[in-house]
Amino acid sequence: MFTLTAITYFGKMVLKKKEVVEALFKELETKEKQLHSEWKDLQNALGSETKSTAGDKHETGRAMTHLELERVGKNLHQLREQKEHLQKTDFNKVDGHTISNGCLIRTDRGYYLLAISFGPLQLKGETCFVLSPLSPVGRMLPGSSRGEVITYRDLQFKILNFE
Repeated sequence: MFTLTAITYFGKMVLKKKEVVEALFKELETKEKQLHSEWKDLQNALGSETKSTAGDKHETGRAMTHLELERVGKNLHQLREQKEHLQKTDFNKVDGHTISNGCLIRTDRGYYLLAISFGPLQLKGETCFVLSPLSPVGRMLPGSSRGEVITYRDLQFKILNFE
């Protein structure tokens, strides 16, 4: 599924795309397990509240639990969509000349993986920002090449390398 190439910067081996993608999948799995656990806890709480007969307090507690169940259900749905989108991303489809979806990009401001909206991912003491191609910065990157400078608001990012 992945090639084992790495970005080299000043002779030092740095993050590999395969490692970043694997770490991202692992983080998504961890989040999914946490949400499932939270879902089960809320279901149990809802079941134990049914046994109570405390009147208005009881109804308020049930309503709040239902709201939390809806929130967790929505988060689980979004997470599953992210995983599905990530699984469909072709991380080997890189032409070597311009950035496209699935690229790991090294800039003078850090690493960026153009794939899904996730945020910062910590790996080997480095931070890689996982961006959606639909995000403001994510829309600016495709078609760019090494040495180009991308300006977003008042920040400039020089593209050092990508794979």
